[in-house]
Amino acid sequence: NLWWKKLRKGLGMKVKVPEHRYSMRELDRDMQEAGLRIVRKVWNMPPFSEKLVLLCEKTG
Repeated sequence: NLWWKKLRKGLGMKVKVPEHRYSMRELDRDMQEAGLRIVRKVWNMPPFSEKLVLLCEKTG
């Protein structure tokens, strides 16, 4: 667990956890199935966010 999640929980704040998290392997596979290739992966606000911005290009 991340330190900030423990801190928020300790302060009585709600800790929002996504229902499903994707692994990098799953992201690559899903993009390939959609006809895309991941060119770059950038995290929004590390270490405070696990949100990821993907730059993709069309394959084939």
